[in-house]
Amino acid sequence: MLRFSNCRVVTPSAILDQDLLVDDVGVIIRIQDRTNRTNDATVIDGGGAFAFPGMLDLLTHGYGHHFYGDANPGAIGENSEILPRHGVTGFVPSFLSQATDRLFAILGSLADQATGEGARVLGIHSEGPCLNAPGAHDAARLSLPSAKLADQMLEAAQGRLKVVTLAPELQGSRAFVDVMIRAGISLHLGHSLSSPDQVNEFADWGIKGVTHMYDVFFPAALKESGLYPVSLADAILAEPRLCMGLICDGVHTEQIQTKLLTQLPPDRLFLETDSMKFTGLPPGRFEFYPGTWAQSAPDGVIRLDGGELAGSLTTSDQALRNLVDFTGIDLPRASHATSLNPARLIGMDDELGSLEPGKQADIVLLDPSNLSVLSTYVGGKKVFDHGTPA
Repeated sequence: MLRFSNCRVVTPSAILDQDLLVDDVGVIIRIQDRTNRTNDATVIDGGGAFAFPGMLDLLTHGYGHHFYGDANPGAIGENSEILPRHGVTGFVPSFLSQATDRLFAILGSLADQATGEGARVLGIHSEGPCLNAPGAHDAARLSLPSAKLADQMLEAAQGRLKVVTLAPELQGSRAFVDVMIRAGISLHLGHSLSSPDQVNEFADWGIKGVTHMYDVFFPAALKESGLYPVSLADAILAEPRLCMGLICDGVHTEQIQTKLLTQLPPDRLFLETDSMKFTGLPPGRFEFYPGTWAQSAPDGVIRLDGGELAGSLTTSDQALRNLVDFTGIDLPRASHATSLNPARLIGMDDELGSLEPGKQADIVLLDPSNLSVLSTYVGGKKVFDHGTPA
């Protein structure tokens, strides 16, 4: 049994100056008054740190030396051990749109290696190939959705597919969505050119999330002078059933847009890094698609050789710090975006996403002076240790 003491426990609604008690299998028993001592517990002295729920990243294309679209053996396992240094206790390796043969091969390869000794590997995210506004994706590798394609993707992923981003206005989307929903897949609208009046219908279908809100979104055309045109982004903001992903790196989204998102109810926003190869490393250059190259940019993002934005170099802990700095929100509210809402989107909020009794003891100790990661625990097991607060 473990007792996290001398720390401030961040719950979804408050910060508690109490102890966190964890059983021998890594499940939180209770949050208790510090005077209620448990003699048989091993005490972990938090040194005044914040005990924050482990962060979950549902959109991460790579980290360090690995680009998940390359499907190199060992990539997921290696990064599982590294990502806890950034407060990540669960992640969903993601890859870009691919032609069908390559799509199925990548799904199979990532499924085969979707385990790790550090951060939990929660499944696979296929960003595409059923997209309408390519952005940095290769338009030649996009496909129309269908029930058959959905079945083939599910079979190739061997039960490991967790999230799919699609443009639901495409012909065949309803059949594709129905198959995926029955399989328990979290479907996210993204890279879309749908009209604002379609958004409510997509939520009716069961689409729950939005991939990188404001990124690869387009303003509506002016129809009449003096009237503000309603855009796809406006319609998404107005649909309470959609939770919006945010790449909080200060480049993909303007700070004023980030502030706007935090004015909504706390279940409407989640952070996703969209991290790429060379995140956490000195600048580098890699093949984004065959014949198309990308490189680290001084502004902390990935850009194609032509200058197009193609992903981020941010990490989950930096995204948390940015969110707090850009908006001034408190840590309980921020924990919805980093942890609870991602868990809810993938149907795992009964066991992950917050520090509450009955949930896994996935805990990040944060330095109260700067919110840097001091140590990370997954199921009560320490998987990263930097030290005590400064």
